[in-house]
Amino acid sequence: MEDFNDINFVNPNHRPFDALNWPLTDSGLPGPVILLAVVLERPASAAD
Repeated sequence: MEDFNDINFVNPNHRPFDALNWPLTDSGLPGPVILLAVVLERPASAAD
């Protein structure tokens, strides 16, 4: 699997994209956001 660190995203003036000075905005999600850990389990195979 490839790891894409730089997708060469540019602004309309073809300069490197920089959003450091953009103001923070609400996400638009209703209610509180909760992050939950996910545990992946492999299903038991017939050979087990």
